[in-house]
Amino acid sequence: MIEGWRTFGYAPPSGKSDADMARSHAEVFLEVLRGVRLSRRTRFRTVRAIKKPALVLYGENDEFCFGDVPRCVAILAAAIGAKANFEMGILAGAGHGFRGFEEELATLIVDWMRAL
Repeated sequence: MIEGWRTFGYAPPSGKSDADMARSHAEVFLEVLRGVRLSRRTRFRTVRAIKKPALVLYGENDEFCFGDVPRCVAILAAAIGAKANFEMGILAGAGHGFRGFEEELATLIVDWMRAL
């Protein structure tokens, strides 16, 4: 992992990781952006346009969900609406890259494909 925060003299508070520090900064940034329209285009338009069956999986500890994976899944589900071709799931214990959970991930995908 690149530890750029060290270059600028920042350090996580005692008992916290660099990921915790980044998450808190991201939460402040996201709060400032709330309600700001960054594009004229509809969010998730490309996802809504998918017509083929799709499996969307998150790791329970996905570091890009800022500690709230169920909320991220709910936002995506609400944005795409009720689509019969979409299935969403959360893989318990896994992070964003599913490292260490490759076998469980493969099983989920294969089982999903067999059920099509």
